[in-house]
Amino acid sequence: MQNKLLSICIPTYNRAWCLKELIKELKLQITDDLKDNVEVIFSDNCSDDDTQELLVEYEKSSSYVKYY
Repeated sequence: MQNKLLSICIPTYNRAWCLKELIKELKLQITDDLKDNVEVIFSDNCSDDDTQELLVEYEKSSSYVKYY
């Protein structure tokens, strides 16, 4: 397992509306040359909105994303 240089940890609860904007910005800023050195960790506190669906899709499409 490779050590990451940067971990971005984001706790969330019912924030799908603002996570969409955050994901958009992260995709712009985490370029191909950074992907191996960065991890983005989302911790969801049992949201009952679209948070889970949104983050599961983001995790599938981005190797640097972990969703809990």
